[in-house]
Amino acid sequence: MRNLATTRAALACAVAFAGATAHGAARPQSRAQSAARAYELELLKPVFDKCYEAGSDYYKNGWRNEALWCFERAARILPEFSGLERFVALLRDFDNPVWKRTRWKSPRTGVDAGFRRRKESYDQAYAQALLRIGTRHARETRDPELGERARLHFVEALEIVGGPYEVDASGRILAGRAGAIPEDSSKRLLAEDLVLINGRRWLRDSMLRRLADVSSLHEARTERCLVRTVTTQDEAKRLLDLLEQAYPAFAKALGERRTTRPLGLFVFADRAGYEEWCEASGHAAQAKAAGFANSGEGFAVTFQQPRIEETAVHEAAHLYHFDVYSSAMPSWYEEGIAESFGDAHSMRILDGKLVTGLRPTKGALAPLLRDGRLVIALDDLLHGDATARINADDGSAAAFYLAAWALHAYLSTTSDPRFARRFDDWESFALGSRWSRGANQESAEQLFDRLFEPVMGALESAFTDWVAEPS
Repeated sequence: MRNLATTRAALACAVAFAGATAHGAARPQSRAQSAARAYELELLKPVFDKCYEAGSDYYKNGWRNEALWCFERAARILPEFSGLERFVALLRDFDNPVWKRTRWKSPRTGVDAGFRRRKESYDQAYAQALLRIGTRHARETRDPELGERARLHFVEALEIVGGPYEVDASGRILAGRAGAIPEDSSKRLLAEDLVLINGRRWLRDSMLRRLADVSSLHEARTERCLVRTVTTQDEAKRLLDLLEQAYPAFAKALGERRTTRPLGLFVFADRAGYEEWCEASGHAAQAKAAGFANSGEGFAVTFQQPRIEETAVHEAAHLYHFDVYSSAMPSWYEEGIAESFGDAHSMRILDGKLVTGLRPTKGALAPLLRDGRLVIALDDLLHGDATARINADDGSAAAFYLAAWALHAYLSTTSDPRFARRFDDWESFALGSRWSRGANQESAEQLFDRLFEPVMGALESAFTDWVAEPS
């Protein structure tokens, strides 16, 4: 039986190949840059070896999560080992039949305790190496490239140790027990890379780097949810409580997220601030929306508005769904799922308690019918785009969202044999394959068309009848 022995061999091959391809596509470096990298490797290689050897040990003994952390940390320390990154990607792929045949062990108290100690030890050694490297590079004041390289190493050291960060009497930023960042470099980091959150210094993440003019904000967080706002701390706490209440409903309907980052929500003070950020950060297409799920940053983004609770839950549902599947699905499907959690008809808040996932009612769906016909034809719904309708500003967006919710509710609950099996097959394949839109690949939308083509007319008729009398 091919199991751990086979995959161990695959790991050995991946790492061996990595050494041969480490710098194959790297751009030419100056003599100073090459010397700098040689010095970095001298300090980082021992830390890499510790992580890699520990990961190999965990892997051989069947401790998957621990092996993953060690290998991912090793790949971060020395990205030249690209074969290791490919192996980690395979190990994370739950849909790969290789891993389905492997029996991984469940966590054990003793293993967990030892693993925590290893993590802390390895990360402190990693941060210390980064501080030494950054300090040396920072001394080369005549070379701006090395100065930037120093800043990046200091930032990474701060990321590793985690905040909040203190500053000593000399103006040096303290990177936990790993050490201190030189005064001159600390001044730049304080101005460009750190931000006050609830009055304490934190490192700007990728989201906050796009908000250089925001020097302080409010935050409320739990282990699984995070809310940041430029309004008030009370608002951050109120919306955090809302996301915490929605989270179990997301998990029950959508499954377990594939990331440890908290489900994030960022709230601007008004639409003007939101639109300005959209334009400046490459999200101009979303400027007219009430908010959107910025999966790359790990945040749902919105602004203060009368229906902020519905928008927050809707966009958080988008973000949660993407964290589970990462699949490019048709607009009607994505909006239908989000509307099933965050909409005036699908959720209620009574005395601070959220009830979500309510089913469509006849009254709620009434706007979708005119003279017994759908106001948005099924073909237009299946091939439409919510963002395009919002930007068209022709009043059709509200009907599209409502119809998307209705169609998803119908197809996910119908027992009609003409549609139920087709929908289940389509959804399972598209989501399970983490579908993407590629130049040489059939899209999930095209697959839906192909599967439902024989019954498309019947589907429109049955769906119209259900909208009139939802069950």
